[in-house]
Amino acid sequence: MLAIRRICSQRGTSTLELIIALPILLFILFGIAEVSRLWHTLNIVTTAAREGARAGSVSGAAPGVAGARANEILAAANLTPAGAPTVNCDPCVPDSPVTVSVTVSYTTIFPLLLPMLAGPFPITQTASMRRE
Repeated sequence: MLAIRRICSQRGTSTLELIIALPILLFILFGIAEVSRLWHTLNIVTTAAREGARAGSVSGAAPGVAGARANEILAAANLTPAGAPTVNCDPCVPDSPVTVSVTVSYTTIFPLLLPMLAGPFPITQTASMRRE
């Protein structure tokens, strides 16, 4: 009777199931967090480019206002640009387009999760508006 009980014992089954399922669940959880951060960063960079283009299109001043506005948006989100925002306004007369391009270097917070995404890679967004 003791031998039958020992063969049919279910002790440790839940621990084994946890060991098998936990890495998969953690991979999914960290993946969702990383994709959320990437999406948020992409939206901030897009907003910075749009705000810079808007500031450059309505200001009567030099195109430096557009770059400053884009940097303000990035600074508010604690993002550092990979370089100065590129502002193109050629010629800077009414009805000409003002184009602002913003680049941010993105780095993952879980570099061991997906090693191919571990290195920093650039996120670039461009916005264009008609100068008023």
